Amino acid sequence: MRNNKTISKESISLLEQKQKQLQKEIDNHQKRTPYFIIGVIFLSILAISLLDGLFVDYFGEFKKMLLTVSIIAVVVCFILIVTATRNITIKRKKSKEIENQIYNQLKLKDE
Repeated sequence: MRNNKTISKESISLLEQKQKQLQKEIDNHQKRTPYFIIGVIFLSILAISLLDGLFVDYFGEFKKMLLTVSIIAVVVCFILIVTATRNITIKRKKSKEIENQIYNQLKLKDE
């Protein structure tokens, strides 16, 4: 019986470590997402300013070029937000499953 308790303590500590790692990953995703969005916006502005002549020749007017680059930037930002939200949701579900496993093991251990 002592051996089972030792194994469950070890497995509980491993599960807690996995849960902490998942929580750190969730925090990193939440911190990095705004920086990616700002980066896309700055890259769009940089592309407009550096490649102004080339874009105007291709698109015809500055307004069309600005509209096209803005739409592309918005679509890229939307994709970044959706993927980040999906990844965070998946990791939160995994963290919740690990939390339930820990709870069940502690519950069985007490009985």
